[in-house]
Amino acid sequence: MNIDVLKDWSAGIENMKKYRIGIIGRSGRGDYGHGLDEVWRNVPEAELVGIADENPAGLKARADRLGIKARYGDYRKMLASETPDIVSVAPRWPDCHHDMVLACAEHGASVFLEKPMCRTLAEADSMVRACEEKHVKLAIAHQTRYSPRIRRSRSSSRMEESAGCSSSGGEARKITGAEEKISGSWGPISLTLCESLAVKPEAASQR
Repeated sequence: MNIDVLKDWSAGIENMKKYRIGIIGRSGRGDYGHGLDEVWRNVPEAELVGIADENPAGLKARADRLGIKARYGDYRKMLASETPDIVSVAPRWPDCHHDMVLACAEHGASVFLEKPMCRTLAEADSMVRACEEKHVKLAIAHQTRYSPRIRRSRSSSRMEESAGCSSSGGEARKITGAEEKISGSWGPISLTLCESLAVKPEAASQR
């Protein structure tokens, strides 16, 4: 590579806007999901500014690992003090997702959320509405849909045959009513995978 081009590229990296990133985890109760805390290490525009975990030992261990100095036992205090642009809501257990996302939205922070999204359709509607009202983004960690393999599958001649896809042990049933449960892991994964393949499933569930 030409040295002048390299210098220009390096200068561009240094001058990039830095996004303030906050991390919310819950050690022993969903932990930090599928690496939603670690992913920011490979994003040059990201600056880890704070971490919250109600478990003191878990908080120290994870903060030391990530090199974050600002540590909080209460995520609401982190949001108020560190004013992050984006927050990883990382616990795998969905019982806390609704309140955490609403708190992030209230403080003007966009959210990268571990799956499954939440427990009920009513919670999902509330979370989406809160983010829309505050003009922040809500992204669910279904990153597999952007995999090159999925993109190749979309153009496969066998696409239509995938209409009957289902996860192992799963059974088809329709979700009706605002309070229908939508938690679990493989159900949401099956839905988003089928939808990304241009299949339009009504629902997915697991035994």
